[in-house]
Amino acid sequence: MTFSPFRFMDWLKTNHSPVQSWSERTPANYFTQTVESGTSGIHIELSNLMKKDPWICVPHLADDNYIFEIYTQLKK
Repeated sequence: MTFSPFRFMDWLKTNHSPVQSWSERTPANYFTQTVESGTSGIHIELSNLMKKDPWICVPHLADDNYIFEIYTQLKK
């Protein structure tokens, strides 16, 4: 078994992120996924396309629902 992750900490701008709830994240239809931060759904799709494991860093202030929503995306 091999583990070949894509790590998205810098792209998601996780360090010092003020994001606490799912509604505060960058939406998938935002005009850019690079200036503010990206959205985890795009990172999961990219990882699946490249057949890599996503290493998604969660903002340290994120609430339980934020983490649940990421988990829900992973299960799709």
